[in-house]
Amino acid sequence: MPKVISKSNTTTFWLMTFASSFFLLLIVSIVSQYYFGFEIVRMRNINSFRQMLANFILCSLPFLFFVSQIWRDAKLITIDTELKTICFRNRFSRIARQYDFDYFQGYVACYQSSKLGSKRVLYLINDEKYFRKISAFYYSNLGDLENSLTPMKYYGQQHFGILKSFRILFGMRIEIVETSAYRKLNK
Repeated sequence: MPKVISKSNTTTFWLMTFASSFFLLLIVSIVSQYYFGFEIVRMRNINSFRQMLANFILCSLPFLFFVSQIWRDAKLITIDTELKTICFRNRFSRIARQYDFDYFQGYVACYQSSKLGSKRVLYLINDEKYFRKISAFYYSNLGDLENSLTPMKYYGQQHFGILKSFRILFGMRIEIVETSAYRKLNK
């Protein structure tokens, strides 16, 4: 099998899309009720500009969070094992970025938990930074994607706390700890 193409975990994608749409509806409702007197969803306490602005900000923050999550993490991934390349294509803009396996130092695995449960996540590493994320929250065939990455170094299962999570989020360098699984696989 020379190419492995990601398959979307539709539950997560549609849940994030629904949440984004819900907060967008609230934002439109706030603006229409304040400026035009038209109620889409009845909002209380929109008598002054200050109250409207507070409600607008409170609805805009989760909307921006959900949209940025979908934009950043839900990509179409194609891994070509013969050419040893991996391509990330944005679902909305269709902009594609292709990398050779040699571009990455390797990859690590970890588990992220949420209210939907704990899911396996792979991070591709470049220059001691967690460069790209491949999460089971978004891809139903994570096992196939991981198997196609076998030519890369596997640094093992990583565990990190909130401080390291923020360092990853902001693209800072992180010390990569080689686990015992790494030493067994790469001897």
